[in-house]
Amino acid sequence: MIRLNIYTFFIVAILLLSSLSNPAYCQYYTLGGDPGRARWNVIRTDNFQLIYPAEIDSLARIYLAKLEGSRNAVNKSLDINPKRIPVVLHPYTTISNGSVAWAPKRMDLITTPDAYDAGSDPWTHHLVTHELRHVAQMEHYTKGIYNVFYYLLGEQVSGIGVGLFVHKYFLEGDAVISETEFSHGGRGRQADFTKFYRAMYLNGHYRNYDQLVLGSHKHYTPNEYAFGYALISYLRYKTDEYDINSVMFTDPVKYWYRPGYLLAPIKKATGLSIEEHLYNAQTFFTDMWKQDYMNRGKYTTPEAVELRKKQERLYTEVTNPIIIRDSLSPFDGHVLALKNGMQYAKSLILIDSAGKERFLHHFNPVSSRMRYHIGTGKVYWTETVSNEAVDLEDFSALMTMDVRSGKISRLSGRSRYFNPAPSVTGDTVAVAEYRISGSTSLTLLDAYSGKPLISIDAPDGGQIKEISFCGSRIHATVIKDKGLSICSYTDGKWEEILPQQHRGINGMNFHKGKLYFSSDLDGVVNIYEFDPETAALTRITNSEYGADYPYFDPASGDLYYSEYSMQGYRAVVSNRNNLIQDSVSFSDPYKFPMAEILTRQMKEEDVDDLFIDTLNTFDTKRYPAKRYSKILNAFRIHSWMPVYVNIDRIKTFSLQNITLTASLGATVLSQNTLGNIVTTLGYGFVMDNLSGNFFHSGHAKINAKLFGNLNTEVSVDINERNSWTYFYDYASGKQQLLENSHTPLISTRVLVYYPLRIDSRGWYRSLTPQISWNFSNDRFYSFAGPANGPATEELNGKNEFRNELRYGISYGQIIPTADAQIYPRWGFGITVYGSSAPWSNVNFGHLAYLNGYIYLPGITRQQGLKLTATFQKQFSEGKLYYMSAFASLPRGYRNSYPSETFAMATIDYAIPIHLGDFRIGPVFYFQRLQLIPFADYAIDKSRNQRREYYSFGSDILVDFHFIRLGFPLSMGMRYAYTGPQADASRHYFGFLFNVSFN
Repeated sequence: MIRLNIYTFFIVAILLLSSLSNPAYCQYYTLGGDPGRARWNVIRTDNFQLIYPAEIDSLARIYLAKLEGSRNAVNKSLDINPKRIPVVLHPYTTISNGSVAWAPKRMDLITTPDAYDAGSDPWTHHLVTHELRHVAQMEHYTKGIYNVFYYLLGEQVSGIGVGLFVHKYFLEGDAVISETEFSHGGRGRQADFTKFYRAMYLNGHYRNYDQLVLGSHKHYTPNEYAFGYALISYLRYKTDEYDINSVMFTDPVKYWYRPGYLLAPIKKATGLSIEEHLYNAQTFFTDMWKQDYMNRGKYTTPEAVELRKKQERLYTEVTNPIIIRDSLSPFDGHVLALKNGMQYAKSLILIDSAGKERFLHHFNPVSSRMRYHIGTGKVYWTETVSNEAVDLEDFSALMTMDVRSGKISRLSGRSRYFNPAPSVTGDTVAVAEYRISGSTSLTLLDAYSGKPLISIDAPDGGQIKEISFCGSRIHATVIKDKGLSICSYTDGKWEEILPQQHRGINGMNFHKGKLYFSSDLDGVVNIYEFDPETAALTRITNSEYGADYPYFDPASGDLYYSEYSMQGYRAVVSNRNNLIQDSVSFSDPYKFPMAEILTRQMKEEDVDDLFIDTLNTFDTKRYPAKRYSKILNAFRIHSWMPVYVNIDRIKTFSLQNITLTASLGATVLSQNTLGNIVTTLGYGFVMDNLSGNFFHSGHAKINAKLFGNLNTEVSVDINERNSWTYFYDYASGKQQLLENSHTPLISTRVLVYYPLRIDSRGWYRSLTPQISWNFSNDRFYSFAGPANGPATEELNGKNEFRNELRYGISYGQIIPTADAQIYPRWGFGITVYGSSAPWSNVNFGHLAYLNGYIYLPGITRQQGLKLTATFQKQFSEGKLYYMSAFASLPRGYRNSYPSETFAMATIDYAIPIHLGDFRIGPVFYFQRLQLIPFADYAIDKSRNQRREYYSFGSDILVDFHFIRLGFPLSMGMRYAYTGPQADASRHYFGFLFNVSFN
């Protein structure tokens, strides 16, 4: 029992290491691989080791200057001086992001700017200040007791501390505060960022801590960034201490032995429980927003485009409404829009003139706003398209839909185009092109072929976001060093017609000589009219919580847009005469009270000279770039354990394989900084469950991505038990299994697989060919049979080692699963596998396996149906043994396996049941019940008999959180009633457990 408890402890510990509160800080985490063609450079300073593709040297030096120049200011309020950290720049993917991980310790920065974000800061400002804060946070967990435990566990010990004592809302909220106080346009200064909380609190809808921090499958919850910012910024306000957040890191490190810090991390700083602090914060923001709400005058009251008999039960967003005016189109007079929500994957819908909705197409989750050209009947947008063969390379393609035929086409290939705008005549489309080097340009494309016509560099090296044709001029929003501006291009020259400022501008369109867009200029996202000739600015909506996605109907002059509320966005229309006409100016923007408080506190600490927006003092020329060798840096030992742990086996953990999963011994973990080579070495003192004997075992595994997504895994395990010899006597028909004493088992596996991503048009698609070879020194020895038996004389006195070659391919495509669903609403897949045993002679034959599945909608939008079919064939004529099966018997069967010809069909129906988001103290928070009834039926044929198997029952799982750790758990049981079983009951009960690694 003591041994079991020790092993179980380490298994739980590794689960924590593998699925901490935020994937960006979890152990053994990698973003994936960059293109194999990349050649890497490195620049070393006292604080950073900057690793980057050689082709972006100029951009790399900009990042280096920002990192060095921002570092002291960002670290000051956390009272920490981090040690040097590797920073890897990834320029090939268009999914803008960044992460900090600690096993191994590094920072990953994706350098492509966000083309769809509402911000007005240069991407380098935003990214650097946010991710540097994460480095400072994590550095605290290398001090004190964690420095001691470093010698026991390596770098992963910091992840354990962060995972247990710091929730992801605090990590991200604190980082958002950093980007807010050190810039003019961080997320704390964006109305869109906190719009849901504004709507929620002004409607008197308070949530408890668990609902807001751990989420809900029924009540929409913004991500940890917004909640963390609200909660932690209020902590700064209430205490009026600039460095109060440092206490939240230093005290858990100092008092690591006090479990109270796990359950109440904020009490020491405030004297209040987390629930009391949250209530006060909600009251504060409610009062602040209520006062603002009362001072805004009369609100606009548009009409709903979609006339529903009843309101959506769950949070839903209907955005980008466009009225189609085309007599040749079946959509004439109807409204196109995008829809997504808690029970909807993103899709393109049509709302007819009667207000009824109709589904048209699935839509890519990462895409631009749609733009419509009436004359040609074309709707344009850009969307992310995967590179089939590389994780960290993708593209942004120009898409179009013909409203006359309904056909959707892709106009560009491996491009990096964003935010399209058709010309007045419709023969040209302008896009913002983002180059790998970091520069952007205004690129004009042929509207019919997608062929590039001309490319115009952005003014002053800025980032072009959105574009609009205005007669002979082209207008574009451009982010420069001091904010976002509107620039006009004509006669080969750029002219700034709206000076740089710090409020967002989105959805820019041209109508009757004026530009229309949404902006949070007045503290709430509203729609504005801008005259390019006079620079006059007019606010035309006064929304309670937000008005966005403007589109003027050229026929009626009515304004179509999306209006925000606590239930999400809805498509609305307002008569032109009902719009307001408030003259405003970007020179007098709304000041977000909390952001101003944070900035005041920062300035009172004498960090004005380090204000991030003005940092350009670091001389990068002093630091030469050198070639970074991928070969010499292939191995980087970062963590170790005084036990043997097989991380892969943890995923299939059971009491039967417990000593092979975790035991006495040692484990060493390596991952190169580029994240494409992962190595594990282990020694274990393991027990063979068959004999009960203990063995000194050795283990090695390497996983490498050297050419894009081409994965190669090689593993070797030595002496987990003695090898076995299988004897088969033809004369008696008996088989024996003998242990080869003093002959250690040696087993190896080589796996090569190539996962190809083919995502597009809202579908996740994957195609994965693979081949593997498994070898062990288990032996097969056969005695010669009678004269009419197989010719085996040559095998007399000869042993054959066991080896198996497996090969196959799988394809699958699904629609993303919405938050409130268990299964995707649509999807299917097929897998074809085979296996052989080379040089096996009479022992083994071949095996063929075919499996297919399909997901279908259920009775409600949250329910779902899954059907599967499986066929397996053993080609074993004249052979002694079956190949290892891919297929398994219906659920609930034990002590039996498929034989020669096997076919099975299954049906599962997923029913999510909301449990009310209730908690039991601070330990358990219950969200949802998964009820999944199933039925399986199979036929198994061999040469001598035909057997039928069946079972039916249900999986019942509870989705919950334990002691407010950030990762969700699912636990439950499976009951199955089976057909007759020779050595087992027909009633099967099994334990189910799952940890979400998302």
